[in-house]
Amino acid sequence: MRVIGGTAIFDPHLGDGTPIRINVSGNAIDGLYLNGGNIVVNPGGTYIHATGGSVRGIYNVGTTALNSQFDGAEVYVTTDYISSIALRTYGVMASTVLRDSTLTTLRDDSKGAEVWQGAKADLRNTAISTQGSTAYGVHVLQSGSEVHTTDGSITTQGANAHAVLIQSSGKFSGSGTSVHAQGTGAVGVYVNSNGVFAADGMNIQSDHSYGVYATGAGQLSLGNTEITVVDPGTFGIFINGSAPATVTGGVIRTQADRSVAVRNQSGSIMDIDGTQVQTVGQASHGVHVEGWGTVNLGRDGSTGTVVTTQGEAADAVRVSPNATG
Repeated sequence: MRVIGGTAIFDPHLGDGTPIRINVSGNAIDGLYLNGGNIVVNPGGTYIHATGGSVRGIYNVGTTALNSQFDGAEVYVTTDYISSIALRTYGVMASTVLRDSTLTTLRDDSKGAEVWQGAKADLRNTAISTQGSTAYGVHVLQSGSEVHTTDGSITTQGANAHAVLIQSSGKFSGSGTSVHAQGTGAVGVYVNSNGVFAADGMNIQSDHSYGVYATGAGQLSLGNTEITVVDPGTFGIFINGSAPATVTGGVIRTQADRSVAVRNQSGSIMDIDGTQVQTVGQASHGVHVEGWGTVNLGRDGSTGTVVTTQGEAADAVRVSPNATG
């Protein structure tokens, strides 16, 4: 269905009250397409299934002089083809709001939500899931583009996937959202090229890689957030030549040998205030500062930062030459 400059309202409660089902199949097609105007999806169950090359479940385009606004509740989107996108919001005039919904991709190189070219998306209590390799749960990029999540979850299951990828001055802010990267080499949150990641009360887990990785002047601000990494040789937070990072409250933990809760290097500056930093396993490090990096451990009100390690040859704080900790 295409809406260009008009308004469409979907109401599953009309008629016999059964859910609305939209199924599309083909190359480069969309379940719902909006370019200027409004689509409103009322609660009650609207199911979108899209399959075929480069398909999109919902495509909201804001490149004309008209606002392009998608507002939906209980919308359940599934794409089943490589390089597909459940939700794409594109252009400075485009804004998307989803509540109590799901965005699911089943194949490689796909994205749950892509927001770029100055677009905005507000995802409330929405579950995003990708199953293929090199897939992204949320991808936000370019200046002015913003994604905000409230509660809900972002889960990736494939190898070398990113639950959240923030690039090119894009911004992601999350409150109460759970992030879980399960596949080999999969990253919970990856921030680079001036991207901005702000978390409040989030729970981030990577089973096999990095919980949060920031490089290329990516900015981090984490408040009361828990970060957990599971396998040997993993990193809770890795800062590599990035913009200043701030962690306030919360917990950063590792659960296996040779892991590092916090790694900071290449001239980055990081403030950790009132946070629990915990490692379990041999040759692990609570805080490791390398090559001209700086980590400041401080307090959040009356709560100090506590770094604890359990395991042989483990260090609570390790500062290498030319670094400050």
